[in-house]
Amino acid sequence: MTAMLIARFPGDPDKLGAAYDRAHQLIALQPGPPIGELRHHCAIGDDALYIVGLWRSEAHITARFTDLAFQRLLRAAAFPTPDAAEITVLHLHATTPPIDRREPMAMNPAHPNFTRTQQSWDGIAESDFTAALDQLADDVIIENGPGAGPWRHIEGRDAFIQMAMEFLPIFGDTWRQDGTCLYADDSMSIALVHETGTTPAGDVFDNTAVYITRIRPDGIADRVWTVDLDTEAVESFWARNSP
Repeated sequence: MTAMLIARFPGDPDKLGAAYDRAHQLIALQPGPPIGELRHHCAIGDDALYIVGLWRSEAHITARFTDLAFQRLLRAAAFPTPDAAEITVLHLHATTPPIDRREPMAMNPAHPNFTRTQQSWDGIAESDFTAALDQLADDVIIENGPGAGPWRHIEGRDAFIQMAMEFLPIFGDTWRQDGTCLYADDSMSIALVHETGTTPAGDVFDNTAVYITRIRPDGIADRVWTVDLDTEAVESFWARNSP
């Protein structure tokens, strides 16, 4: 039976609206089968963002909201996951004009570099850096944005490991990166990464970054560039927390 979803996400409407736009763009880029959503509306209130949608069934809503990849994508866009919302699901009685129940065709399967990139970020989210390190060339060059503090230019995988050993202790065990691969082909991948951490003094680092990786024919990355979308905030953070 067709179901109507009403989801209320409480919070700052301006921040929620901006995060929703980022998430919506990411969703449009994701490969995969149809999810069962027939209509989708987003509205802004004084103290919340609302999503109203029509779905093929309540089961489709549940499957979508409990999907770990979908939750990871939302975190990468800094949008709340469904468990933060006040959710109401109703059985649809009528709608005008009638619903077009034809589903869009699924996109093509992911490129192997897409899969490898996402597996790396999945591992990092679980504090397992094995896959990510395995995909770096011994002579990789990493050009970081201001989010990396003083570690802007790194040459070599060993130097990157050394940088991580100096960077991570600044945040204790609070450092987290939630990455979502947006695109990949034979020569590159692009990922959106939400980065957060808190110093022992309580200073919060919160940044969304774009990671662009150049990939050799053997699937190994030989160059990485990062672009920080919260440039001013991370510059201010490192001005207060110079290592």
